[in-house]
Amino acid sequence: MMKVEVKNKDLLIKELEDLRQRVTELEKKKDERKRVEIKLKKITQEWRSAFNSITDLVSIHDKDYKFVRVNKAYADALKMKPEELIGKTCYEMFHKADEPWSNCPHKQVLETKNQADIEFFAPHLEVHLKVSVSPIFDKVGEVVGTVHIAKDVTELKQADKVLRQSERKYQSLINNVKLGVFRSAPRADGRFLEVNPAMEEITGYSREELLEMNVSDLYAHPNEREAILRKIASTKDKPTKELYFRKKNGTIIAVSDTKVAVKDNEGSILYFDGILEDITKRKRAREELRNSHRQLRDLTAYLQTTREEERKRIAREVHDELGQSLAVLKMDLSWLGKRLLKEQTSLLEKIKTMLELIGNIMKTVRRISTELRPGLLDDLGLIAAIEWHTEEFRNLTGIKCRITSNCDDAVLDQNLSTTIFRIFQETLLNIANHSRATKVKVSLMKENYNLVMVISDNGKGITRKEISNPKSLGLVGMRERALLWGGVLNINGIQDKGTMVTVNIPFKKTSVA
Repeated sequence: MMKVEVKNKDLLIKELEDLRQRVTELEKKKDERKRVEIKLKKITQEWRSAFNSITDLVSIHDKDYKFVRVNKAYADALKMKPEELIGKTCYEMFHKADEPWSNCPHKQVLETKNQADIEFFAPHLEVHLKVSVSPIFDKVGEVVGTVHIAKDVTELKQADKVLRQSERKYQSLINNVKLGVFRSAPRADGRFLEVNPAMEEITGYSREELLEMNVSDLYAHPNEREAILRKIASTKDKPTKELYFRKKNGTIIAVSDTKVAVKDNEGSILYFDGILEDITKRKRAREELRNSHRQLRDLTAYLQTTREEERKRIAREVHDELGQSLAVLKMDLSWLGKRLLKEQTSLLEKIKTMLELIGNIMKTVRRISTELRPGLLDDLGLIAAIEWHTEEFRNLTGIKCRITSNCDDAVLDQNLSTTIFRIFQETLLNIANHSRATKVKVSLMKENYNLVMVISDNGKGITRKEISNPKSLGLVGMRERALLWGGVLNINGIQDKGTMVTVNIPFKKTSVA
């Protein structure tokens, strides 16, 4: 009896132990399931959060076109709640009653099992949408639904529209402008990539011919292009170069060529954009104008020289012929007066009056002769002539004058001395007539390889309007005299502080003739 009881007890203990083990396993599975459920819940929450945070419009549909799930952006765009969309079909939401089903990308995906893309205007949203529809497969590879991802491309559409309009305007401008516009490859002999109609007119080649050519084929001197491209590549400027091109018929034309290098983010040249202008007529006119100016200056120089020579001749004749005749006449009257009797008072008085008149006439003759051509300029040189004229100016106007100089008359050409003196003479005349000055400073200096004369006063100051006045022939003449020697004349005035005239002439042209 006792033996049986023990046996049953052992069996019970074993069964109890098995039961405990099974309970423990069940508890473990329960804990594992709970952990899985928590993890699944967390994943679901994260997925829903991510799903709703997507800015694109995302929706999931079943095989019957019905909404299964939509993200927040989708519902917000339709101004509806997500639950209001669930169960509705995309057809009743987006398609018109008379629109065939064949246009629905959802149907295409169900039939082809491939992704479908469509772009359309959604009137209920008043936006352009670009929709990508992808299939959802089950375990056996059958399509059980679709995922729709829609992007709002309204701004892109509008930008694209504006871009197309801009391109049309740009193309119209390029095609109608009279300047040649082109794009070329970045090689030294680079091919034309694009040309406008004006390029055909300028070069004589058709568009098709130009696009088959290298740019250097047009150059009259092909080696020039490589040097130009190196300069363009090394600068941010848009250098303009005057070149010579050979047209299709062989005619050489002058062109103004402006290029700019278009580079990528790494600084490598992608291509060159350029503008070409036929300046043959302009260049010819400019050359003719330059020749005309040169001839006018030569004529002016000739007239100046001729006038000075004529002044010198007249001054010499007035001084020598008229002066000497007056001197002889004065001596004869003196001789005659000495032979009259003291009682002949009326005759003696008449002779005295005549002698005084002849003396005044001789002074006038000397003044006229000096004004025509100061003898000091030829006999003693420029510095002496300037000093003499300054003294005469001071006596006539009462204006104080000061002269400084380091020049040697021996190195000055006679014609240049005349030019400097005439500019000096005209400047003092202007000071006397217009400046209301009380002091004048004159400086005639040799500075490096330039002869520089500066005349300044403390008068009212010349205005810009007076300087640029074309009727100021005296100022124009002064400038022209300086230009004949390759020099420049500048006039600067400060109101109530005075005027400064500066003459700068290259000294290499001032050597003895």
